Amino acid sequence: MVKTRICGSCKKPTLLPVSRKRDPYNTVVGYLCQNCGRKINIVPAFSVGNGLAIAWAVLGFWYFVFFHNSVYNSTLSISLYAGAVVTVVLVWGPECLRHWMNPVAKGGDAVEVKLEKEGRGSVTSVLIWCERFGFLGGLIAPVVFASVFLSVAAILGFINYTYFQ
Repeated sequence: MVKTRICGSCKKPTLLPVSRKRDPYNTVVGYLCQNCGRKINIVPAFSVGNGLAIAWAVLGFWYFVFFHNSVYNSTLSISLYAGAVVTVVLVWGPECLRHWMNPVAKGGDAVEVKLEKEGRGSVTSVLIWCERFGFLGGLIAPVVFASVFLSVAAILGFINYTYFQ
């Protein structure tokens, strides 16, 4: 269920979802303003939060590799890190601005938007289910996924070490 948004152009809560398509890493909801006719595509907040969490984790790892306990930081490492930060801002900044400029309308109706035919599948179903958790759910999802993955690996390692040695 996708909620109605406030149009950034005419400032009225008439931005209705009309389409949903699958991109490689997320879904994109197409909105159409019933008042001014403006069309806009918005990536769900879960995907924005998820992308930012992964970007922060990667930038944190790179910061540790390049600058931790370093006496001299080369111009190349500083330039690479600055380029990575600029890339994150250029990729996720416009998506955050679309959410900020077109907020969800208070008391707006939730509309069921069917996915286009070529994007359907089990991964897309899980992604659409996860999108209901919003931005904070997207920030937490990579941590939960990594924790579950590492827990399963530890359990399998314990079973292998205990019973098959």
